[in-house]
Amino acid sequence: MFPGAGGEQDNMFEMLNGFAKDLMSANPDDQNKAFDNIMGEFSEFLKESESNPDMKEAFDSVVNEVLSKDVLQKPMVDLRDKYPAWLKKNEGKIEKDKFENYEKQHQTLKELCVMFDANKSQEEILKQIEKLQSLGDPPEELMKHLVDNEIGSTPPFTSK
Repeated sequence: MFPGAGGEQDNMFEMLNGFAKDLMSANPDDQNKAFDNIMGEFSEFLKESESNPDMKEAFDSVVNEVLSKDVLQKPMVDLRDKYPAWLKKNEGKIEKDKFENYEKQHQTLKELCVMFDANKSQEEILKQIEKLQSLGDPPEELMKHLVDNEIGSTPPFTSK
């Protein structure tokens, strides 16, 4: 829980949920806007937290929440499970390099899900997420499904 739970905490989680939904959007403009907003908020937060131990504790709590198995596992498993059908349906329809990259994304997602099942450390999970991000955006159709069925249905951040 964040220090000063209540209204401020609820507002923070509401803001994070909005950012998460926009980041997972199939629309690149929404993703870019969300990323810019997060970076601006993050920059402000870091300035405020430099001399405030309560803010540091709040930041650590948010990072732990974002990287938690409870938040990430279900959407990542869902995305992993949607890839094989998408790959089969789109093989030969898109550029070979792009298709091979999507196959790498799928493999990286499978590895990430195994890491969740094995209760690997947040540091290991974060490295795998960074590897996944380095491969670029998943197919738009899969991202739309994820947003509509995972992010849109249940906010990933809650104060409870």
